[in-house]
Amino acid sequence: MPRTITTVPFVARVVLDDAEFAQRLPADATGTAAIFTDLVKPSHVIRRVLLRQVAILDYVNPL
Repeated sequence: MPRTITTVPFVARVVLDDAEFAQRLPADATGTAAIFTDLVKPSHVIRRVLLRQVAILDYVNPL
């Protein structure tokens, strides 16, 4: 019998390239990220669209 796959949130440290932008972020800023690999490249397009949708929804309704 296959095991159930569950997702759990975890904390990751991200280093931003733009130091000026990084200074303007509040200390408790949160976000969504994805890790892209060489496997299953067609799913990258789907994930990018989902990331964009989440960003737009978070902008419209930040709560």
